[in-house]
Amino acid sequence: MPRDLTDLMERATSFAPPEPHAASDITRLAARRQQRRTTSLAAGLAVAVLAAGAIGYGTTRSGHQAPEPVGTPHDLHQSVVDAVPASSVAGFSTLDYGVPSVANHLGPLAPIGQYADVDASGRLVVMKVTSSSGSTTELSATYEMVGGPGEAPAGVLAPRSVSPSNIWQPSFTGDGGLAWEQPNAGTLDYLLTDAQGQHPITVSNDLSGVSGQTPGGVHPVRSIWYEDGRVWFSVVTRQNAATASSPRQWVSLYSVDPEDPSVLRAEKPADAAEIAVGGGEAVWTDGTTVKAVDLSTGVERTVPMPLDSGCGLPNPSLLVDGNLTGAVTTNGHLISLLEACPGSSHLVVTDLDGRLVTDITSTSPGYLQQIRLSGDLLTFEGDASDGSISPYVDDLSTGQLVRLGSSRERMVGDTRANGRYVIWYDAQGGHVGRFSG
Repeated sequence: MPRDLTDLMERATSFAPPEPHAASDITRLAARRQQRRTTSLAAGLAVAVLAAGAIGYGTTRSGHQAPEPVGTPHDLHQSVVDAVPASSVAGFSTLDYGVPSVANHLGPLAPIGQYADVDASGRLVVMKVTSSSGSTTELSATYEMVGGPGEAPAGVLAPRSVSPSNIWQPSFTGDGGLAWEQPNAGTLDYLLTDAQGQHPITVSNDLSGVSGQTPGGVHPVRSIWYEDGRVWFSVVTRQNAATASSPRQWVSLYSVDPEDPSVLRAEKPADAAEIAVGGGEAVWTDGTTVKAVDLSTGVERTVPMPLDSGCGLPNPSLLVDGNLTGAVTTNGHLISLLEACPGSSHLVVTDLDGRLVTDITSTSPGYLQQIRLSGDLLTFEGDASDGSISPYVDDLSTGQLVRLGSSRERMVGDTRANGRYVIWYDAQGGHVGRFSG
C-alpha cells in the first residue's frame, strides 16, 4: 500500500514495464525517497544509539506559520499508552468536507491519500492522482480547494509539468498562497502561487554555486521552506562513499530570493548533520549539540537539549537521503528532538533555552516517526510491536496528548497540523479535525 507520493512513485516504478523513459522519469522523482519500512527503521532506532547529544532532521514545510509561544513550559512526562482517544476529547471535533480522502481506483497503486494540506483557517487542498492506461505508467493530478465543511470544491490550476509524471505536491504558505514541489526530486524546482494556483513564481536553480564534495559532484536538495519572503533549502554538501560501512551525509543551508533565484546565498549552518527551519528560526545539530539561529538577525545560540537516561542519538546512517523525518523540528519558539532509547524512542520538546515542555515515550518495544511541529500542535505517528500504527497530536497549549486513530497498514498520508486543524489517516481513511479555542 503506498503511503503517499513517495511510496506512490516507488510503486509506479515497480509496476511500469521496462521501458527506460517512463521508468526513469518516475524513478528520478523518487530518487531521494523516505524510509517507511517498519522493520528496518525500528531496528535502527532500537540498537543504533550513539553517545548522548542531539540529532536533527529538517521537515519540508512551506510557509512562515508565525506560531504563538505556548507560555511557561509544562515539564510534562507523557506516554502514547496514556493518550486520550479523539472521540473522548472535549473541544475536539472531526469535520466533514464532503470530498473523498482516498483514491482506490488505481489498481496496484491504490490506495492513495488525497488530502494534501489544511491551513489555519480550515481550507483544505485536495490532490487527485490518476494514471494513464497506456503501455507505460504515467501519473498526473488535479487539484481542488475546499473552503470548509459543507462548502463546494473549487478547482485549482495545476502547475505546468516538468516531467511525464506530472506530480506536484501543494502545501499552504503563511500568506495564504500555495507552495508546490515535486516530492523527493532532490532538485530546487519550486513554485509559489496564489490559492487558485495562479500568478506562479518559479524558483529554480541548478545549484552549480553550491560548494562541497559529494560523489559525482551532485548536491541533492533535502528540504525546502518558504520563510520571511525567501526560499530556504538544505542541500547535501558532503557525503562519504556509497560503499562505506557507515554511510553519512552532511547538509548546509542556502536561500534565494524568489524574484531572483539565480543568486544563491549561503546561510548558517554549513555541513550539519541535519537542519530544520520554521517560524523564522533555523535549528541544526552537528551530531553533539543543537543550535539555533534567528533568520532575520543572524543571532545564534546553543540549545541545551535534555536527554533521558540511557537514550542517545539515532545512528547518522538513518538520516541519509532523508530517511528519518522529524528527528528535530522547530516552530520558531520550540524544538522537538527524537531520542533513540533501548527498545523505544522518546520525543522531547523544549523552548529555545532548553527548558522542558514535554517528554513523550513510545510503546516498548516501539518507536515514533513522521514528526511535525506547527504552532501549539505536535503531530507524529507511533508504531507498536503488535503491528499497529497510530497517529497522535499533542496540544502543547494544554498538555493533552490525543490518539487520533489506528491502522494495521502503512498510512497513506502523513499526520500534520496548521493552526488548530489536524489532518490524519487511519484504517477508515483520511480525516480533518479541529481543536476549539
